[in-house]
Amino acid sequence: RRIRRPWSLMEILQNPYVLTLVIALTIATIYAMKRPEVIPAFLYLLLASLDSFFQLAGVGKIALLKAVLLPILFLSLLFHRLARNWRLPFGNLVWVGLYVGVLAVSSLASGTQIGEYRAYFGLFLVTVVVAMCPNNEKTVRYLTYTIAIWGLINLLAVIAEWSGHGWGHAYTGSAIYTRFRALGLMGQSTDMGIYFAISLNAVHVLYHQALSRSKRLFWLALGVGLAVGLLGTLSRGAFAAWVISFLYIQYRLRGLKFGQVAGVLSAASVVLAVAMYLNLDRFMADRWTVIHTDPSAQSRIPLLEMGIKLFHLRPWLGVGMGQMGRVHLEAHNTYMQVLMESGIIGFVVFMLLLWKAIQGLRRRATKRRTATDPTASAYSAYYVGLLGSLGAILIDGGAHVFYFMMPLWLILGFAFMV
Repeated sequence: RRIRRPWSLMEILQNPYVLTLVIALTIATIYAMKRPEVIPAFLYLLLASLDSFFQLAGVGKIALLKAVLLPILFLSLLFHRLARNWRLPFGNLVWVGLYVGVLAVSSLASGTQIGEYRAYFGLFLVTVVVAMCPNNEKTVRYLTYTIAIWGLINLLAVIAEWSGHGWGHAYTGSAIYTRFRALGLMGQSTDMGIYFAISLNAVHVLYHQALSRSKRLFWLALGVGLAVGLLGTLSRGAFAAWVISFLYIQYRLRGLKFGQVAGVLSAASVVLAVAMYLNLDRFMADRWTVIHTDPSAQSRIPLLEMGIKLFHLRPWLGVGMGQMGRVHLEAHNTYMQVLMESGIIGFVVFMLLLWKAIQGLRRRATKRRTATDPTASAYSAYYVGLLGSLGAILIDGGAHVFYFMMPLWLILGFAFMV
């Protein structure tokens, strides 16, 4: 893949697309500094859409964008907390710092040029910034709506792809289904699949939170559309992850009584009907039943084997992100990738980090309404959705490398809020 060089200041000033982006980012950043509850939603929308903007505008990446934006937001939030005498979440972020340290030491010991991976390390700052945001119902509600809106935007892009209006990509591949996989604005069906799953979880929560029949119908219709889009990505891991997270969210919010089950089955029948109309059922059947001959599935076996061999070279500290000067390998498994790159020590720290995050989200997801906090019921419902989405990412991570995926580290920031 061609590496896009960073753009210089003069090139930015001469490009109307990038200049518009810089102006919009400046205005949005100032607004976010005044309304810190919107910062997680702002970061989610920005970081999820940035690559799509660069492709649309035909420009290279802007150097050090996260390295400038995130510290500015962090300092603003730090001042905001100190001015109100609020607690700081530094104690909760110890595990993030510990994992960053282990990964950096492992990479440096392997001769890795850390500067080549600064964009990955920048994602850890997302967790730090989000953890500093106000821990209230508005913050998590704004993010939930943003996740749902991003799903809608990508659904419209997928519809345009399928209808041939010019937004799609030139599909190629030996298997027929590869020419019809939904890419959305993410540019890759695997990423689009997990983003659709996350958006479906957000819509699921918003459906149960809606107070009027018209709003529920809207969220139901959007959910059906997103489910069809998810099927269109033909991502087996994302689909399985969404089904499991859907059942968890449904159980936590409304239970699995006969009425709820009947409603879920009715919605599922609509999704399947639309999928059959689009001939997605035939491609899904091929995708699920020919795994033993599917080149995508078969190619992952040697990748896992190579990951195991690299792990055995340096089992305790790992081979680092540069993998001791070798070609960068993605083992198609998040946990194998972490074990290979950061060794047993890094893997243990990473798993403890996830465990602490899950515990933090669970505490917020079980918070009940009280006289002093009447919004706790809505507050906990949104956290049920975030916990379901975190679970979906971790489940799909068994088939793909997601440990440097933006939504993962953003959700972890919510787990570490105080």
